[in-house]
Amino acid sequence: MTFTPPTSCHNHEAHFVVGDFNSHSCVWGYDEDDRNGEAVLTWADNSRMSLLHDSKLPPSFNSGRWKCGYNPDLIFVKESISHQCTKRVLNPIPNTQHRPICCVAYAAVRPKSVPFRRRYNFNKANWTKFTETLEAAISDIEPSIENYDLFVEAVKRSSRLSIPRGCRTSYLPGLNEESLNQLQEYLRLFQENPYSDGTIAAGQKLSTALANAKKDHWIELLENLDMSKSSRKAWQLLRRLDSDPLVNPGHTNVTPDQIAHQLIQNGKTNCSRIKMKINRVPELETHQLSSPLNLKELREAIKRCKTGKAPGLDDLMMEQIKHLGPKAENWLLKFYNQYLAHKQILRAWRKTKIIAILKPGKDASNARNYRPISLLCHLYKVYERMLLNRLGPVIEQQAGFRPGKNYTGQILHLTEHIEEGYEKGCITGTVFVDLTAAYDTVQHRKMLHKVYHITRDFDFTKTVQTLLENRSFYVEFQGQKSRWRRQKNGLPQGSVLAPTLFNIFTNDQPLPPLTKSFIYADDLDLTTQAKDFETVEKQLTNALKDLSSYYKEHHLKPNPSKTQVCAFHLRNREANRKQCSSSWPSQVTFSFLLASRLRRWKAHTCVLEGLGFRWFSL
Repeated sequence: MTFTPPTSCHNHEAHFVVGDFNSHSCVWGYDEDDRNGEAVLTWADNSRMSLLHDSKLPPSFNSGRWKCGYNPDLIFVKESISHQCTKRVLNPIPNTQHRPICCVAYAAVRPKSVPFRRRYNFNKANWTKFTETLEAAISDIEPSIENYDLFVEAVKRSSRLSIPRGCRTSYLPGLNEESLNQLQEYLRLFQENPYSDGTIAAGQKLSTALANAKKDHWIELLENLDMSKSSRKAWQLLRRLDSDPLVNPGHTNVTPDQIAHQLIQNGKTNCSRIKMKINRVPELETHQLSSPLNLKELREAIKRCKTGKAPGLDDLMMEQIKHLGPKAENWLLKFYNQYLAHKQILRAWRKTKIIAILKPGKDASNARNYRPISLLCHLYKVYERMLLNRLGPVIEQQAGFRPGKNYTGQILHLTEHIEEGYEKGCITGTVFVDLTAAYDTVQHRKMLHKVYHITRDFDFTKTVQTLLENRSFYVEFQGQKSRWRRQKNGLPQGSVLAPTLFNIFTNDQPLPPLTKSFIYADDLDLTTQAKDFETVEKQLTNALKDLSSYYKEHHLKPNPSKTQVCAFHLRNREANRKQCSSSWPSQVTFSFLLASRLRRWKAHTCVLEGLGFRWFSL
């Protein structure tokens, strides 16, 4: 059969040509071209028609004779609108070998759709009106524990009157006032005739305007990035641009109750019910941790809290708290002092919403592989921040904690220590210890005992106890919620005080002779130096034995599979030396590395920083 080119109807130019062309060509999936296939391609070229074909789509014709799938059914569209059209092969229907084919033609610009959720637009907020409205609303509300809900409602009511709140479920990126008129003109032409030359030209003009607007926004975004003050915006941009294939799956079979049950299991200890009596010691008179809070402390705490964070169960944002007026600040101050005096905490502050996030590269079907993020109320975080600001100078003096230090400093110190070993001709053995669910396994009674002996303030210790006891939480995952669970041990992940309390809890880790430790949060590196491998192995083995006993006593759970033991030296003949450790962790193997690899290790300190001081494979 010879191919006959289709003709246009009623002397109008064809925009779509659909049919069974009975032709073979490699372009649409056949092994070779035939005469009809060549004729079809010649006709498409002369008529300026483009073939809609995707090799990933199933074949549109399943031959019962040849027991194979083919693509004789083709769709050609005009070149000017080919980028607006897509082809779909639908499910087969009975009593036919041909599968239905669908061609969808879109407009030149398509708005993006997002689920409806009301959000405050703080960039367009009238903060002066918000402050004035809130000041008038709370003038008749007595600052007491019973009136906390009235205060929260007054903040929300003032926000609704002064802050735009809504959600655009459909929007065009790059649309501004200039391109808005072009969009309206294009929509008018599209309604009259979607495939006319005027409509196509208007669509191209609008697409160009939107692309230029997005380009200008991108340039402005890069020029305004200021890494000297805050790197949060830069990291958010990098996450949006990240093309890492290790992303969370769309849906898994893990339920929120399974994740909540795993969190409870992480915090269980063998002797959680044993009571520890706190023996009073002479308290420090110079540190009045339990004295009434003042307005300066409140304002400093609010100033240091970060914006852009998810709210807790009361749905108050930090941006609203930062714009409180004098009356509202005094109301909060009296409210906080009542809690501090009575050593109580609001019941709503004991409840936590936990968002479960899959750890990168982990199996989504295992509930252990999800990291819990606690969403706490921001007013509770302000209260914690004030207590932390008081606790900081005390632990700095009593426990040797140094403010302003982070993991980058520890990485630098470790690198210098290794280089000093090179200069002395020593072997530097290192153990990078990883703890499983470190915050979840903190035993409250032991931690409070240590807090008291560092602060020597019994009332302040009781205040910390009220922040931790009788806490409950639920897990939200994939749009579902678990039932409420009670948390007996552990520290909330989103708590302001949690890192400091964990440092106090682990500050007395044993440090055997001839070893040195580098600690940041729950990550620990033990190092030792000697002239021979046997001495290094012996010293590290003894250090691991002492550390194992300490972890057992404090109910901490080391993770042998993630704990790494390495050595840095200049002895090339010992590059492949390996020896198994005779003590905990049994899975760890000593792997002695060449000194030349230290340069590569230095170059990848950014990877180490991103992991928060965890070891990686060289």
